[in-house]
Amino acid sequence: MIKEFTGGDLFKIDPLIEYDKDYYKCIEEAKVDLKNNSRPKLKRYLEDIDDYDIVYLGYPNYWGNYAYGCVYIFRKI
Repeated sequence: MIKEFTGGDLFKIDPLIEYDKDYYKCIEEAKVDLKNNSRPKLKRYLEDIDDYDIVYLGYPNYWGNYAYGCVYIFRKI
């Protein structure tokens, strides 16, 4: 939706090890990550964002917290 509205680029943030597709197993995995303050490795990282004036970040909300991969991707830049 953001891409169509802005005409901008997309960069999908995917964990190297994906969560289970079963909802209840996924929830349990996410709870463990939250409890352990995990920093999941990602399939790919941004090289830089110097060419962008605006960055929109969309992600799921896990119990009032951001998805870890969404924030930690910016620490690699």
